Formats: sequence, structure tokens, C-alpha cells
Amino acid sequence: MLNFIADLPGKILSRRPLAYLLLFLVVGAYFLWLNSTPSFADPDSFYHAKIAELIKNSGPVKDFYWLPFTTLDDIYIDHHFLYHLILIPFLFVFNPLLAIKISAVIFAALAILAFQWLLDKFKIKYSLVYTILLLLVHQFIFRINLAKIPSLSLIFLLCFIYLLFTNKNKWSWPIFGLSFAYVWLYGGWPIMLGIGFVYFLTSLKAKPFLSALAGIICGLVINPYFPTNLKFYWQQTFQIGLINYQNVIDVGGEWYGMSFF
Repeated sequence: MLNFIADLPGKILSRRPLAYLLLFLVVGAYFLWLNSTPSFADPDSFYHAKIAELIKNSGPVKDFYWLPFTTLDDIYIDHHFLYHLILIPFLFVFNPLLAIKISAVIFAALAILAFQWLLDKFKIKYSLVYTILLLLVHQFIFRINLAKIPSLSLIFLLCFIYLLFTNKNKWSWPIFGLSFAYVWLYGGWPIMLGIGFVYFLTSLKAKPFLSALAGIICGLVINPYFPTNLKFYWQQTFQIGLINYQNVIDVGGEWYGMSFF
């Protein structure tokens, strides 16, 4: 009896679209409350709002002369290009700073909804319990609530995982297209490549991984910033992300390892 009661919310969510809508509204109200302050938790939000506005008014930003004493003066690319394009419709309704706050609420709620949807698709018992537990992880909520890319990136990754596990070792255009778009969305595209490679190692299904690899390569080459983007990613992903000069100079907080103490 207790198992039936505990599993009932997940069953309702998996069968009734209205329940997903209810979850979206409840979680959306929570993130709206978190974003109701007049400030941003991360100053990067100002950058994203302005770049989206510049693209709306003048097209893609190719030169970043505002930081002449940094490497961005020579090899600037918009490695969140698709994200900024997605923000543009919000700019037609709201001012840039309000637009990015509202988009953050919507994308964060959609990310939680996507997590619940994925659990239901894989028939995970007590799925709603896991979703509620996820909402209690303060580090996760902090990141996903930021008016920047994490929530939208998570949606892409959850969809990618679903496509991988439902693929029958065939070439997949959906995986290709999603991987291509992810390169344009976020400079952290190696995450998707890593997930695909781990899936290949554990399942020995090569075609889904090759579909993702092809999509990522095409996303890098068929790109408004090619070939400068290759230099940029070499610097950001390998020199800063992997080699990391944190012992030489201060780097952004996200480039430091997690500490539980």
C-alpha cells in the first residue's frame, strides 16, 4: 500500500500531460520567486543580455574590442551563439535585463520538467521523489537558477541521453542534429562528446556515438566563427579547463574543483 502511494505521483506524471503542466507551473513559481530580486547572482548575465541585444540590432558580434588587454580582443567568438538567438524573442517583449530573468525562470522550470520526463520515459519508480530531491540540492539549484546557459544546456543533455538509450545502434539524425546545435549553444560541448563516448564504451554501440561526433564536428566547422572558434576552444577547453593555471593566476570560480569542506 505504501509503495503504491509513493509511486502514484510518478504514474500520474507519466500518463497525464496536465500533470506535467502543473509541475512546470509549480517549479516555475519557485524559480520566479528566486529571481524576484533586483540583482543577478552572476555578473555574466549582463554580458548575455547585452550580446543578445547586439545580435538583435546588428547581427552576430564578431569583434570584442571592449576588452583590448585580454585574449578576447584577438580570438573572440560567441560560444553561446544559439543561446543568444533563443533570447531574442524575449527582447521583443521585455527590456534586456528583465528578458533574461524571465528566460531563466522558464528554462530552469523546463530543465526540471525534462528530468522528470526522462525518469518517466525510463519507467523509474518513485520518479517524482527523485525530482523533489533534486530540487533540494542547493548547489544544483544555484547553478540552474542563474540567468545564463546551465538550465538550457541540461535540457539538451537530458534529451541526448534519451536519444542514446533509445537508439538501436543505427545512424541517428536526431542525435546528429542535437549535437550540432549543442556546439552552437554552449562552449561546454565536450560534455556531450564525453557522455556519448561513455555510452559507447558501456554499450559497444558505435553508431549513436558516431552520429554525435559527426554532429559536433559539423557544428564546429559549419559555424559563423570558424576557424577562429578552434583557437578559442583550444584555449578555453585545454589550456584553461584541463591544464588550468589556477596555481599561477586566479581563474573563474567554475574552473576550480568542488570542495566539500
